[in-house]
Amino acid sequence: MEFPEFSAVPVQQLSIGGFRVDMLRTDQLHPHYGGNKWFKLKYNLQMALARGYEGVLSAGGPWSNHLHALAYAGKDLGLRTIGLVRGEEPARWSDTLRDCSSCGMELVFVSREFYRLLGTEDMKAWIRERFGHMLVVPEGGSNFAGINGCMELVPASLHRSYDLVVLAAGTGATAAGLRLSLPPSVRIWAIPVLKGVGYMAGLVENHLTDYLGDREVAAELMRGVHVDERWHFGGYGRFNEDLLSLIRSAQEELDLPLDQVYTGKMWFGLLRMILNDEMPANTRVLAIHTGGLQGKRSLKW
Repeated sequence: MEFPEFSAVPVQQLSIGGFRVDMLRTDQLHPHYGGNKWFKLKYNLQMALARGYEGVLSAGGPWSNHLHALAYAGKDLGLRTIGLVRGEEPARWSDTLRDCSSCGMELVFVSREFYRLLGTEDMKAWIRERFGHMLVVPEGGSNFAGINGCMELVPASLHRSYDLVVLAAGTGATAAGLRLSLPPSVRIWAIPVLKGVGYMAGLVENHLTDYLGDREVAAELMRGVHVDERWHFGGYGRFNEDLLSLIRSAQEELDLPLDQVYTGKMWFGLLRMILNDEMPANTRVLAIHTGGLQGKRSLKW
């Protein structure tokens, strides 16, 4: 099977109280592995194919967008995939896990304590012994290859069209990739979906440091990254009726599908910044739709 290549990402023009916001709809790249998940997986999958790995192993929770995308991409490419799922096996699998299994992904449920060992030498040895010569991709695809892919997320033709790029942040890899690729004049506004003061800025800076091998340069690049910690709604996967109401109205009024874990929180925060006059007039804003809509099924709407 040929390695997939996608055409230009569509941009949806939106108006918020007279303020124009463009939305980069990376979710429309592919029905199963669109969004930033494809960009994080792209070079990892190419590496697995080119270097003769037996397959790709990664990890995530029971509603993981990353595992879902990996399972479908692996199926299309004929690659064996294994997903380490955080937590004990539930009596009823999530829709996400059922999709992964139907794509041929082998699911292995591990305790939260064992899950925390990911990336350690002991875990690597256990993986080799149990599964063979697998390419191990960290949770969320947040490694060197993943950041390389995220550097391609905003097309070069748009690099000088905006002053500000806004996105939801989970592992910080997408924000790091954008900071490495976009001109210094373009600011990155990251909205963490997890609770924790200062942690996201640290993740992004660590990604930049690892990628560049230079902490001073990484710190300088961070001057162009702002992390807004106000819109996590209590933590990862947490939400309230205000967020759900906004998601419904975005779908009905703007034809803009959002999820409650990532893109809904990004959109909620961006709207509040605009409506509270925190956004300077005439700022050219590009919001990134990072996909992940399959997780919305947990709401059972």
